[in-house]
Amino acid sequence: MSAVNAAEVASRLHQEGWTTFQVNAVFQELPVQILPFDLDAAILSGRYRPVTQFLGLSLGDHACLATAYLQAGTALTADRAWAQLDLQGIDIRCIR
Repeated sequence: MSAVNAAEVASRLHQEGWTTFQVNAVFQELPVQILPFDLDAAILSGRYRPVTQFLGLSLGDHACLATAYLQAGTALTADRAWAQLDLQGIDIRCIR
């Protein structure tokens, strides 16, 4: 998981009233590695904007896609609209 996406999760949990201790505990229990969002990821993320614009994807969405591509992994999403994407080298799976 990109650090950008981890920030999104942390923001949402804090917005829901979770404490920093609770948010930390969630990340400690998740079986995922938090990866830095470096320049390569940033440039690749920007490259996805023109081809995903019709779906209104956010910076966080682009960060997720770039991380999945760079790690040869899977992009997990709850947004069913992503099923419309056909991005070479990215396995996209909807979790709902």
